Amino acid sequence: MKIFRSRPARRRALLAAAVAAAVAAGVGVVSGMSPATARQDPAQATFRCALPDGGQVDTPVQVGLSVPETVTAGEPLAAEPTVEIALPADAVAALRAVGAETIGGSATAEFALRQNGVDTPLPPAELAAAPSALAEGVILALSGPAVTAEPEEGTAELVLAGLTAHLRAGAPGKADQAVDCDAYPGGETLGSAAVTAAPAQRRQPVAPMDEPSANAGLKVTFDVNAVNTIAKIGVDLSITGDLVTFLDPFAPPPSPVTGTLTLDPVKDAYLVVFRFMPVHNDIEFKPGAVTGTAEMDITGQPWKAKVDTVSDIELRLHRVRQDGVDLAVGDNCWTAGPMKVPLKGDIILVPGATSEFKTKADLPAFTGCGTREDLDPLITGLVSGPDNPMTVRLTLKCIETNCG
Repeated sequence: MKIFRSRPARRRALLAAAVAAAVAAGVGVVSGMSPATARQDPAQATFRCALPDGGQVDTPVQVGLSVPETVTAGEPLAAEPTVEIALPADAVAALRAVGAETIGGSATAEFALRQNGVDTPLPPAELAAAPSALAEGVILALSGPAVTAEPEEGTAELVLAGLTAHLRAGAPGKADQAVDCDAYPGGETLGSAAVTAAPAQRRQPVAPMDEPSANAGLKVTFDVNAVNTIAKIGVDLSITGDLVTFLDPFAPPPSPVTGTLTLDPVKDAYLVVFRFMPVHNDIEFKPGAVTGTAEMDITGQPWKAKVDTVSDIELRLHRVRQDGVDLAVGDNCWTAGPMKVPLKGDIILVPGATSEFKTKADLPAFTGCGTREDLDPLITGLVSGPDNPMTVRLTLKCIETNCG
């Protein structure tokens, strides 16, 4: 059966699909075009776990990572961890004997990035499993957020560096009973990725902002690598750029922080919508102000700062094309205001050190979209909304006179 649409209706349908994917993919990651992944053989081991009755039992466990086959240098490598714990029959019987009916728990998995024979520890991954019925043959499947690393060009291996598990046996009307397991040291390689060189990219010129005066304090610059999940469409975005800040390490705490965040534009980004519709688009960002406070700790090594800042990000969507046809979004389709990204936590003030933050940001409505009709409501409805999760990694480039 064929369905015919009027030309405006067809164009609006194409635009709806294109905009959803364009905003999701324009800053670096394309839905439906992410690198192929290959789950490697998981590491298999045995825990020694202590039961509530004082007995101990050997418990099989396996750890896996879904590692991309390829990744571009300078972009985050994200791998999804899984842990499966198989509770032996004698453990099930012992727990039932004390009235337990469910089993759940959590695990902390430690990983390292191995390149050129050097292991770099990654932030621990926290995994969990909801309580399951305590039955013979039960297997707890624990999951958690992706493990991220920033490899250099070459071959990158992800290595299991340690694993601890804490299980909880539940009984009606009683407090949960702990089933703690000995730590497993790891050492197995769980997967590898080929890291290709980043393509040369010329930063799109934009109107300069007034840089904070050098009298504002100590100049500290960072490389920015972030992953932002657009909540409405469930797509992860890769964002890169530079952050220049000024702070006073000797001011009474908390001392003020000012700065400028400059994010890289993407030109002529290619993507496929719904796995068959090719779309090109551009995304551009205005340099945004960074404000907040920092409490410095320079009494020992390394120097640290506890920061509480907000970064303003405004973005423009333009040159959206489907099969070479301009969808008439126009050149003035900007967010109505800045997306405010709060960062709160500790920064290590050592060149080369990376500090990670977990946060959420609201993506504002769009305005000025459409040259033939008002497309603001359409674009806003597709992508704008609150509580978009972000993981931000700041790698310190230089401090004051060390800056090139």
